[in-house]
Amino acid sequence: MTVSAHERRLGDDLVKAGRLTPEALASALAKREDQAGVPFRKVLVQQGFLAEPDLLAWFAERYRMQQVNLPTCTVAPESVALVPYSMCTEHVMMPLSLEGDVLTCAIADPLCYVPVEQDLQTETGKTIHLVLAAEADIRQAQQDHYAGENGGDSIELKFDVTAAGDGETSPEEIEELERAAASVAGILNNVLAQALQRRASDVHFEPAEQFLRVRLRVDGVLQDVLSLPSQLLQPLVTRVKVAARLDIGERRFPQDGNVAMKGFGRDIDLRVNTLPTIYGERVVMRILDKANVPGDIGSLGLEPDVSAQFQEILAAPHGVVLVTGPTGSGKTTTLYGALRHLSKPCVNVLTVEDPVEYKLPGISQVQTHGKIGFDFAKALRAFLRQDPDVILLGEIRDEETAHVAMHASMTGHLVLSTLHMNSAAEAVTRLMEMGVKQYVVGSTLRGVMAQRLVRKICTHCKAVDGSHPDLVERLGLDPEQTFQGTGCDRCGYTGNHGRTAINELLVVDDGIRERILGKATAREVHQLARRQGMRTLADAALLKVRNGISGLEEVMPYLADLQEPVSG
Repeated sequence: MTVSAHERRLGDDLVKAGRLTPEALASALAKREDQAGVPFRKVLVQQGFLAEPDLLAWFAERYRMQQVNLPTCTVAPESVALVPYSMCTEHVMMPLSLEGDVLTCAIADPLCYVPVEQDLQTETGKTIHLVLAAEADIRQAQQDHYAGENGGDSIELKFDVTAAGDGETSPEEIEELERAAASVAGILNNVLAQALQRRASDVHFEPAEQFLRVRLRVDGVLQDVLSLPSQLLQPLVTRVKVAARLDIGERRFPQDGNVAMKGFGRDIDLRVNTLPTIYGERVVMRILDKANVPGDIGSLGLEPDVSAQFQEILAAPHGVVLVTGPTGSGKTTTLYGALRHLSKPCVNVLTVEDPVEYKLPGISQVQTHGKIGFDFAKALRAFLRQDPDVILLGEIRDEETAHVAMHASMTGHLVLSTLHMNSAAEAVTRLMEMGVKQYVVGSTLRGVMAQRLVRKICTHCKAVDGSHPDLVERLGLDPEQTFQGTGCDRCGYTGNHGRTAINELLVVDDGIRERILGKATAREVHQLARRQGMRTLADAALLKVRNGISGLEEVMPYLADLQEPVSG
């Protein structure tokens, strides 16, 4: 994680004020590089460079703000009623009083004064007065004054101790489980609440020798959020296992389960996986927010010309359309967008997935079951007797599935699926490596979209990026229109908020089809498609920078294959 400009300025100011030595600042900045999502002020305190009261006092003096001791303050209920709990947790803020038209709130980070003030004015219509308080005191006040409304009850993990193990749990074991659950319930709820507020896709509980590390994956990047005593590992794992209906007595093998959860008025599904390690069981929870069902093609972030080409491919009455990319590149989201585009009352759409992540209205979705041998190929064969028009196959994994998918397309069906390949052209040769004849690939394949996800610049801290002048000049970019995020509380101090897709779309026209029939290599197919105007992943990445959507450093891994800058 790159240290932002405002964090460096904060460090320099502390050195000038005699609060830090230059050596301590250098060490603190190095620590900050390894802790994505953690504000620099917290790194200074956590690593022992400054005591929190001293830092808070310096902030108060530096920014001429009143400092309050929150535990001794009286919190007015009318001020709490004005400010939503979600806004308080997002900004680490606590409303204190309402006098006339002036709303007083405590914040922990004065560097976020402007966005907090703007959001509060928009939300309440009041004049805002901000004071400083310790973060721990603010979070405690949130729990004390929002419990029963949005705070303490905001996360409801459905928990049934009788569901654990083989159903032979004794009353004594149930009592022990309930005690264990109670000891970590607040911690687990707090972590899950943070995960939802930060839009995390995954929660990691990772045991180490001396502590339990808690991380969230936000916009594809893991961020440290908490370190817990090792003694809490087993109670926490027990609670999660019971909620996910896993065997609490089995600690030698990985296990998979699901948990239903309510968070901030939304229904959430958690896919849980446990993995034995030398320090205990590691737990990862994938968050599936039912309120965030993937949208249609217009929501995928495709460039207008690529979107039009993609829709033209999907209009074919039969054939195969593939989306390629590594795990986590948004392939399923793109396919769901395609399904929403194709789903009509007159169209029969069937999907087979492993697992079914989101339920789509008007579409029949099927889950594979490996234990009984019900795999993609068997489901696909069954589909052909269900009179389908469109079939979504979660992934083409093997030769059998590839042959059945191609056969389905040749008998008048449109088949959508994914492959784990790096580029669009590689998907063509991969199918032939699976044993599909080149004439079958050439006659059935309609198009292949390769995809990656890149983070978008946070609009609240967006600033001109002057860190790579030579590269900016070489790529033909405008230095005044090349941006980065400097980091703020809205983006978790990462400088980025949300993700968008970069795509290359290979349209299988007569020229590409002729190359396929001639057993062309992936490189030859790619070069021909490029000459015919295909925008590559590198071109698409550079276009995101040119349009001010992503930062240059974010897309740099994709620029290695850039052949020439794209225009406009």
